[in-house]
Amino acid sequence: MALKLFHALLIASLAATVVSCGSKNADDGKVTGKYVDEFGNKFELREDHTATIQFNGQDKINETRWHDGEHSDTSYVTIEYNGDTTYYYMSHGKLYRSKQTMEAGSPAIELTRE
Repeated sequence: MALKLFHALLIASLAATVVSCGSKNADDGKVTGKYVDEFGNKFELREDHTATIQFNGQDKINETRWHDGEHSDTSYVTIEYNGDTTYYYMSHGKLYRSKQTMEAGSPAIELTRE
């Protein structure tokens, strides 16, 4: 009985450790950082609200900016590209092409933090 209890506690503690360490995802509450989307495009959002975008298969790195959502306390940011301040919406570790798709949660582009 004690051995079974020990094994159960060991498995539970290992599972808790794995969950708490987690994987590198894009939804840890901090927006700034480097990301790669599911298509291989690379993004870097810096503390000073500057950003870069490097599209998969291209050597050119596009300098741009990112902006807080409508208010600084919103749960999303927008990434500017080619003069469009809302080219991408980023929320909860995913990219969206419009505010409507972000609010609907679909279709989303998956992000991984580097």
